[in-house]
Amino acid sequence: LQLIPELQKESENLVLLLPERLVSIYKRTYPNINIYSDENLDLLKSNEDLDLQIPCGSIPSLRLEKWLRGEWEQVKLKTSVQKTNKLRKKYKDGLADDQPLIGISWSGGGKASRKRAKSLTVDQFKEVFKFFPKARFISLQYGKAEHTVNNWRDAGFDTIYDESINALKDMDSWLSQVDACDAVISVANTTIHGAGSIKKPTFCLQSRNSDWRWIDGLNHSYWYETVSTGWQS
Repeated sequence: LQLIPELQKESENLVLLLPERLVSIYKRTYPNINIYSDENLDLLKSNEDLDLQIPCGSIPSLRLEKWLRGEWEQVKLKTSVQKTNKLRKKYKDGLADDQPLIGISWSGGGKASRKRAKSLTVDQFKEVFKFFPKARFISLQYGKAEHTVNNWRDAGFDTIYDESINALKDMDSWLSQVDACDAVISVANTTIHGAGSIKKPTFCLQSRNSDWRWIDGLNHSYWYETVSTGWQS
């Protein structure tokens, strides 16, 4: 979806069909594009007369050479300023100006074997905390993370689990939660894509058996200009 501006230059009318939880984000970022929820496919069919269609994930194949040469500007998705400011104020409560908020995510998704390969254990991730003694860490982890975060907090690490945020149901609020952080440290999962899409300084703890999204030997991401990478054992 980073190549949408390029396609806009070549199209009289560009239409996006997205999962419902992404619609508000993309409408805010691209107000001049007709955007529909996949829950309202009939509405799209009745309103639009389309000549061509393509899955979003296949768009890079149209302009891959230009992409790899870096001749396109990465667009920053726009979060809700009101939501972001409210969450940042909430998380910064009691912190000094020089104490950063760092968003964290430690578990990957997918099949069980793949999930194990790109996830860190609770004890392994404690090593990350030690490098940032002044920071407060905000859980950006999908799914059931409250127990893990509470254990870290009980062990003396300044960590927050915000039960008001549910990324699986409300991606807009979750992206504002990411934006409320000063930086993000995560394994290679959706958190990396969310943080990269809003140009948040991000470090990806990349698996030694990384998939096609990551290129061996690089310390940065081709997909997001603010994402740097490193190996996890």
